[in-house]
Amino acid sequence: MNPEVSAFLAANGTAVVLVGGALAAIGLVQWRKVRIAEQELEYKQRLIEQGFAVPEVERAVSSRVPVRRGLIDQFGALSGGTKAGIIIGFVIVMTVTVSCIGGAIHGIAYWSHARNQPPHVQQSYPEEMQSAGAHVDPIRGDATFLDLQPVANQRLNAGVAGDQGHSFATMPQKRQEFRGVPFQIGPSYVRLRGNNHAELPAEAKGIRVGFKLDKLHIFHGTEFGAFGDSSHRFHVPEGTEIGQYRVQFADKSERVIPVVYGEDVRDVWNWDRSRATNRGAVVWTGRNPSATREGVGLRVYLTSWQNPRPDVEIASVDYVSEGTTAATPFCIAITAERTRK
Repeated sequence: MNPEVSAFLAANGTAVVLVGGALAAIGLVQWRKVRIAEQELEYKQRLIEQGFAVPEVERAVSSRVPVRRGLIDQFGALSGGTKAGIIIGFVIVMTVTVSCIGGAIHGIAYWSHARNQPPHVQQSYPEEMQSAGAHVDPIRGDATFLDLQPVANQRLNAGVAGDQGHSFATMPQKRQEFRGVPFQIGPSYVRLRGNNHAELPAEAKGIRVGFKLDKLHIFHGTEFGAFGDSSHRFHVPEGTEIGQYRVQFADKSERVIPVVYGEDVRDVWNWDRSRATNRGAVVWTGRNPSATREGVGLRVYLTSWQNPRPDVEIASVDYVSEGTTAATPFCIAITAERTRK
């Protein structure tokens, strides 16, 4: 089954089963009514052919107890098209039910595993958060959350296409604070193209701003980059620009915030957990089933950008992937900081 369909069924399984069951029940009731009406019509026709008058036929039909036949006999009496429709409907309901049960078993197994881990494992790698990356200044002005949902294309709690075990289901959502910087998290985020995922969009344009600001704080990362040596297709060389945030000012000018591998972010799977970054800082770590299976954890970075033109309104921000390496950049949240006057 298509992974995205599986993710939908796992997330909405109960509703799908209930709706499917209700539709099946309604269909059976309607089918039964039609069969009873057909049987009455056949009975009337036989009586008329035997010479009974119409009033006598009506009295006979009203006093007649319907003949009850088994389901197999009734099914056998149906037309070929009706039989095919019932069989197809049954197969669909069973497929949905099995998929939902599989999703439920997968979720129960993972959360049972996570609940039984010692606390320090669930909190992941505090030493990495302390050592890897640049110093983060907490917000001192007013924070405004940019809304990524209109351009978001991946739910945090759903597995990605090709790997249903990889998600950010353990990440806390809504208003969260990392290193003194608040963010509005979820329910979805932006995931862009790398040469390992060419089916993803190359850019997310028009993240709305519409005001002046002093800083942008970006909660982001990338898939791939740290696995293997320089010859491996999942490896991304240090210093490679993997994406950009293009800041569009109201006066039609533009500033580019480069996203550089090894400077701002590294692979979300921390194969190289001891490697630091110069601009970005690890501010969240977590787990998911796929990473746990490989013996690694998750990490997401915070990069802060000082606006060189704080007196000019910013209209919007475009998020763009270079798409020339395996790096698959993603952005979960952006917060704008405005100095209090």
